Amino acid sequence: MNARRFFILRTLALLICVPSAFAADGGILFTTPFTDLRGQPTSLQAWRGKPLIVNFWARACPPCREELPLLNRVSQRHARELTVIGIAVEDQAEAVRDFVAAYQLDYPMLIGRAAGIRLMADFGNHIAGLPFTLFIDATGRVVQKKMGALTEAEIAGALNVLLPRSAP
Repeated sequence: MNARRFFILRTLALLICVPSAFAADGGILFTTPFTDLRGQPTSLQAWRGKPLIVNFWARACPPCREELPLLNRVSQRHARELTVIGIAVEDQAEAVRDFVAAYQLDYPMLIGRAAGIRLMADFGNHIAGLPFTLFIDATGRVVQKKMGALTEAEIAGALNVLLPRSAP
């Protein structure tokens, strides 16, 4: 193989691998554009520097609906130490807003179907399975992830990593 061809192939390989490496440290998560429940553009940048639980969900997902109250309790108990953020993998802000009100969820919710699906794939969820949760430390590093509904024990374990000496 000549040097030029090797250089081109190596460059292409690096370009393909960069998004995965970037995703591993959570960087892409903070720059991805979403909308809030009022339809205003936003990102997760405002929460950078604080431990996060980022949960991808949808209204039509029964396991998502089951775990949302649990995440709400975690958000309330640990509001000073971490932020729970929901990302509705949907397009309709009004429908999500009504759902959030009906479930009395009081943690930040963002909306982004296409962006959410891309992000889940960047973090290893290539089948877009829901719910999907990322646990991100204060440095922006993804320390744990889970596809499927969370249990209290799983959240307690993740909190021990994110917030030493914590419980759900």
